[in-house]
This record gives sequence, structure tokens and C-alpha cells, in this order.
Amino acid sequence: MSQFPGPKGPTTRPSGAKSSTNKFRTKKRLGQNFLEDRLILQAILEAADLEPEDRVLEIGPGQGVLTRELVRRAGQVVAVELDRDLVPVLEPLAREFPQLQLVWGDFLKVSWEDLGLPETGTKVVANIPYYITTPILLKLLHEQELSSKPFAELTGRVSDILIMVQAEVANRLNARPGTKDYGSITVLVQYAATVETVVKVPRTAFKPAPKVDSKVIRIRPRQVPLVDVQDPRVFFRVVRAAFNQRRKTLLNALSMSFEKDRLHEAEAATGISMTRRGETLSIAEFATLANTLS
Repeated sequence: MSQFPGPKGPTTRPSGAKSSTNKFRTKKRLGQNFLEDRLILQAILEAADLEPEDRVLEIGPGQGVLTRELVRRAGQVVAVELDRDLVPVLEPLAREFPQLQLVWGDFLKVSWEDLGLPETGTKVVANIPYYITTPILLKLLHEQELSSKPFAELTGRVSDILIMVQAEVANRLNARPGTKDYGSITVLVQYAATVETVVKVPRTAFKPAPKVDSKVIRIRPRQVPLVDVQDPRVFFRVVRAAFNQRRKTLLNALSMSFEKDRLHEAEAATGISMTRRGETLSIAEFATLANTLS
């Protein structure tokens, strides 16, 4: 049986583990599940395609089965774990592999400076907690910088993100305009990165089985944005406002952030009707509208 963090940040019990590991119990509040399918673990490692010079960030190492494979392949692995009950499991692994650095705490509260990773080129390989998938993704893509700085000024700390997420989330990130899965997170992620599915993970691969299927996806930050945006602050504002109340027309949804006269002027300048709903706009149309409103 292989073990790897399951949906929502799980962990599993490795074969031949010591008694301290065997005593570990999953925590429902952390969404911990055991992944027993070694083929999926192997698929993740193959997709990661790690080299000895690579630097890797793992979020939620759990009982360290994936971690052990990562440190065998990469030059440095920084693993961030919230559950301190896993100290007896992970600390021996860190002693065995000096290239492994454990950071105990909430990834969302840990600063990049505290991780001790290089300024550019870090690879992320992780099974992130499902209930905080969006905040983690936005942090990995440096959403605060995306929404306040020109794209060319981003640091590019992360070069590749290989993560397991709920299948529904993966569908949302890959969605197209006019579909039910298309939303603000779709636009914001696709603006900054490419998204592809690596492998599907059925719920039966876990023990206990979660109520959802999963997918391993690759998110690769772009060197240049998908569309040209003059003011990222306005672009992010328009996108979020348009999807905040999906059933409303653009005129009504955006009028909370922009004056209606200004919206009508943008409609005339762009040809984008204010009677449309946000989910019908392509990312290029969002950019056009935001640039006009800028």
C-alpha cells in the first residue's frame, strides 16, 4: 500500500512504518484521507520530472510518502505541514535527508521569505487541502502582485505547479465561457497561467473514500499574460464584480463598482453589450472592457 495525502490534505500509513506512525489517525477537520493507489503516485512523480538541481515546495506532506520520493529526486524540498501530530513521522525523514526542510504552520500564513526557497524557479508538487484550494492557488500565483502590478514586474518564484485538487475545481480552472463551471477563478488563473489535467483520481483510490473524485493538474505560470491588461487593478475588479452576482447583467453587476454612465460609454466604445452576463464574456472581452474602463 502506498500512502500519499488524499483530498483536502490527507496522509497515509507507509508499509514498514514505526509504531509512532501506526498510531497516527486521520483528522476529519483537516480532510485527511489515505491514497492507496501507487500508480497515481508514480504518475505524479513522472509528471514532476524532477532533476537534482530542482527546488520543490510541498504543501501538506502528511506522512511523507510523496516527500520521500521528492527528496530522492530534487536538490531541495521545503515541506509545509500544519498538523504537529506528524512531527514523529516527518522529523526522522528530515534527519535522513538533509535536503528536506520542514516548516510547521499554515501555508497561507507563512511568508515566502520564511520558506528559504530561491527567488525564481521553484516547482510545487502537492496535494492541497480542498477547502482552501482557491486561497492556496492565488497565493502560489501571487494574486496580490497580479492585481496590483504590471505583469512584467512579477517575481516568477514558481515555475511549475503540480497539484491534486477536487475534480470539480479542475473543471472550473479549465472551463470555457458560457459553461456553468466558468467563473472568476477561471479567468484569473488562465490570465496568469496555463492549466492541464495530468491524471484523473477516482474516489475509490482513497481510504476512507471521500465523496468526490480528484484530478492531478499542472498549472504553469505564463511569461506574459494571456491578454494585454493596462491596469490589473481594474481588470480584477471587473472580473470579480461580473461574477459576484452571476444572474445579473453586466450593467447591474458592475454598477456597484463603476458609474452607469461610464459603463454605457464603455459599451459604445467596445461593442460589448451591458445586457450580457459575466459568464458569457471571454477573457479577451474582459480585458477589452477593463482597458476601456481604465
